[in-house]
Amino acid sequence: MKLNPIAMATLTIFVCALSACSDGTGSSQKQATVADTIQVAVGTVADDADLLHNANALAWQKASFQRKRETCSKVLLALHERGNLPVHDLNHTQLKLLSDALVQQMNKRLEMTGTATQNQDTFEHVKVSTTLIEIIEEKDWLIKS
Repeated sequence: MKLNPIAMATLTIFVCALSACSDGTGSSQKQATVADTIQVAVGTVADDADLLHNANALAWQKASFQRKRETCSKVLLALHERGNLPVHDLNHTQLKLLSDALVQQMNKRLEMTGTATQNQDTFEHVKVSTTLIEIIEEKDWLIKS
């Protein structure tokens, strides 16, 4: 059985995340630390006007795939530079695969629902950065310190 590149990248991160050391703190404290780590990483690139960090989910729904991937790539790169991403040598291909996987998850999470009015009511207050944090936490794509 041959895995596609996205599945391989996801599997690599999962295995690396499993091998990360636990710090022995409580679950809620770990979640706060993870959220803080991601928020700092997002904040380091949030000033870039072309990115979607400060946008709501409606802007994400309308954005091009390239813009979405660039946003995800910058977040992942910032996490890697801070030593929080469990990939030691992150090359361009791996970054692209991980970003594509994150874009796919974001698209699923922020998929349009119902009528235009219902969609607006559902997503106008949902922040892209918050959703990125939730997905990265759920996937255990961090080395928790």
